[in-house]
Amino acid sequence: MSYVTSWERIAKKEGIKLGEKLGEKRGEKKGEEKNKLNTAMAMIKKGLNLDLIAEVTGFPTQRIQQLAAEGAIINGLIPNTHAILFPYSPLCPQKK
Repeated sequence: MSYVTSWERIAKKEGIKLGEKLGEKRGEKKGEEKNKLNTAMAMIKKGLNLDLIAEVTGFPTQRIQQLAAEGAIINGLIPNTHAILFPYSPLCPQKK
């Protein structure tokens, strides 16, 4: 039979509390990033200036340009070069 001291129980409870706080902070940070990303994508779809989007969201201009290019591929505005070069890749949707 194991013997657990009151100090060990207290330490365990404090460790659980600390873990919960860290998890909450990580979740909040991920949520904030996702919100900024959604805002950037909405602004891109509206056709706003990429430098303005970078300023508002705090993302670097290069990241905004990347998002804009990804959005154009997804929306079919420019061809997906990966699909052209590797048509049978599992990363490319197959036409039926």
